[in-house]
Amino acid sequence: MLSDILGAIGPCVSSKLAAEICARQGITAATARKRIERAKKAGEILAVPGIRFKHNEQFLYASMHERTGQLQAALFEALVHSKSNFKIPLLGLQARGGIIPTYLFPAISGFPLLSREHRQNATKALSHLLETGLLIKNELADSIELSDLFAPNIVSNARYRARLVAEQILLMAMKDWLRLQGFLGAEKCSLRNAQKAPQFGFYQWDLVAPSFISPISTRLVTGVQPGFIVADAILGRKLSLADVTPFIHKITAIRGNTRNRPFLAILVADWFDKEAFIEGRKQGLVFTTPKNLFGKSLSELLDYFVQGLENKQSFLLLKPDYMSHLANNLLALQHLTEAAGFATEHFFSLLVGACFVGESAVPPVYDVNLGSRHVIDLIYASNNKLIACVCIWRSEKTPVNDSDLAETIKNVSAIHSLFGVIHRPDVVLKICTNRTFTQSALKILDEKSELFPLSWVDGPALRKLISSRNLSIAPALLDEILD
Repeated sequence: MLSDILGAIGPCVSSKLAAEICARQGITAATARKRIERAKKAGEILAVPGIRFKHNEQFLYASMHERTGQLQAALFEALVHSKSNFKIPLLGLQARGGIIPTYLFPAISGFPLLSREHRQNATKALSHLLETGLLIKNELADSIELSDLFAPNIVSNARYRARLVAEQILLMAMKDWLRLQGFLGAEKCSLRNAQKAPQFGFYQWDLVAPSFISPISTRLVTGVQPGFIVADAILGRKLSLADVTPFIHKITAIRGNTRNRPFLAILVADWFDKEAFIEGRKQGLVFTTPKNLFGKSLSELLDYFVQGLENKQSFLLLKPDYMSHLANNLLALQHLTEAAGFATEHFFSLLVGACFVGESAVPPVYDVNLGSRHVIDLIYASNNKLIACVCIWRSEKTPVNDSDLAETIKNVSAIHSLFGVIHRPDVVLKICTNRTFTQSALKILDEKSELFPLSWVDGPALRKLISSRNLSIAPALLDEILD
């Protein structure tokens, strides 16, 4: 029986099974293919639905392999070494440490958002890969992950979140840089986020911007039509040729449609191996690094953020110069206004941690989430109490008002539920802001403090704490972020 042969050699593509049948039974390839078709119709062997390989081949397995790690591992291996388009999202996920937010899947998948009938698009591809068990959806965190059966080295959640922050800073810096160089006019430059994804040529990207710069714009009798700048960012590893394949795949598909506007494609990563870099040059693409694009200050800033946000406890306790280096690099990038603003918000949460971490009687806990919702920046123990710090950041130099407090106050029950009992007397909610509070906001805080343990720290109070902790932060930056 063919199921016995599959049981011996393991799940495989139909051509491999046909070759094994020919070798064992001394029959022709055509006869072997007919026997495989009859066995499939009889239910003796099974085929993975929705996934086709070269020459319309299918991936076959016996009932004993169903829902096993052996089936998933063999299918993954076959896809990665095949010409099937389903390998593209698997390679894209591998390049990003094996985990991405769900909204990012279309951008890394290499599949278009829309497709003709009977052709795959990003939504259908994700559905098939989830059905086969190659990918897993974490509903709580709203993320897509490679199965750990064939990706045992998936990055930690802390590194995953830190990398997303660093990539967002990088993309904002690119937007600022393109604007400063005159690549962009009044037209909007779109960046990836959880609400909407930038799109060009039926594919999603991390950055999409129309540009009237001469080499990619088109001059017509009726006026000038813009070209486009598209970019993706992948931080955290040296990219191999396999890692850059999804990016190149999108470029090749768009170039195949002559109706698309001219465009410049940029891929930014920490490193590229030689083979990947040469392929990018051969394809006429810009493969570059943050250091080459922006200089040492931004490159170091991204590295500091990834390391610090991944393990705040180690960096804030064991590396006394960490905050000083981070602050100096931030100061050097103030001309990149959007990137500097976003980075400064995360710097503020690190600054709050640095102010209070020394008070904790036990190792503090950072960045507590309820599902995908961030609710607490820092939990530490002091004077037989648990202090839950929540940061309210304001980029504008205006006081925190009633509406700013509303979201934090709304989360109070959820925050207390993390400690098992609502309104525990030994759990204090501490609200920290870089500005001051309006009189009406202070009145609300006073009223709420009568209902549950509550304290607050404003910008001037944080200045005093920073001074008392001997944190070496450049005064110019403190003047920018604190009242």
